[in-house]
Amino acid sequence: NYRVGLSTERSDMNRDLRQNRRETPYDGKLIGSYAMTAENQNVAVDAGWQAAKHWYLSMGMKGTHSIRNVTPRDDQQSVRQRWFLITPKLGGIWSPQPQLRGFTNLSWSHEAPSFREIISNNGAINRLVPQQAFTVEIGGDGRLNAGINWDLSLYRSIVKNELITHYDQEGNSTGTFNYRHKTLHQGIEAGLKGDIPLNDASMEYRLAWTYNDFRFLGGEYQGKRIGGIPPQQFSAEILYKWQYWRAGPNLHWLPARTPVDHINRYDIQFRDKYAIWGFKIDYRHPNGWSTYLSLDNLTNKRYATASIAGREVTSVKNNTLFSGMGRSINGGLTYSF
Repeated sequence: NYRVGLSTERSDMNRDLRQNRRETPYDGKLIGSYAMTAENQNVAVDAGWQAAKHWYLSMGMKGTHSIRNVTPRDDQQSVRQRWFLITPKLGGIWSPQPQLRGFTNLSWSHEAPSFREIISNNGAINRLVPQQAFTVEIGGDGRLNAGINWDLSLYRSIVKNELITHYDQEGNSTGTFNYRHKTLHQGIEAGLKGDIPLNDASMEYRLAWTYNDFRFLGGEYQGKRIGGIPPQQFSAEILYKWQYWRAGPNLHWLPARTPVDHINRYDIQFRDKYAIWGFKIDYRHPNGWSTYLSLDNLTNKRYATASIAGREVTSVKNNTLFSGMGRSINGGLTYSF
């Protein structure tokens, strides 16, 4: 099997940055005005080969030409950047039986900076290069029996020139830069799901676990975790199914603390671990309509659902955490025809 593809895209946009200083003479003052152009041209070639009865090999090559131009409308010096990038990939799939599959991939990737990263909130223009990564993946999926389906994936990426954005103690972006040393992104993604029959009903379940180990391999933050990335996440849902009804609890759990800065000052501030319980019930009629009711955060737990990452937190009052939603109820009705 083979595929050849060509694509091109272009965006032209303008941006004005103004101060947000309510009830002061400086509110709305123009910080900077910019004309921006982004272009991408891609050519890709992919091929697959059934090398043996249970083995399928795939390979590909992609070439990209990217442009990111920024021109201040006050006639200051403009920034014009272009990059030519090659990203190959190689993979294999092993299927010894219909209910078992294993895979492995080697791939190179890149990410060109966006204008949000090129232009800082204070109006400064950052000269950046694309971040690039080499990734190894291995995993599989299959069925143990009618009630147990599994999937497992392990990955390891070495990232060069990772785009890192810093924030001040008030939570404002202060600029983006390419980290001069390599970083490591590695982890595990695992899941179980199935439907267990019970007399005239059944039990449907879904479990998912993610482990993240994102670290700096050198430089100022050597050995530290990249701020804002939870080390582990776990989610689960169990639904009792009877005729047209489904009902059951669900769980979203962060079992470990998350650093909010790249220095990892857990002694000052961190994103705390938490467990959020919910409950869902729905009714699906065969004539095409359904209704549902969902209750989230049943215990009304106070927790941080996200955070922004700076160099180092200096106080427990730093504005780096975003609160999660409290106890909530929502429902709906759907009709398909």
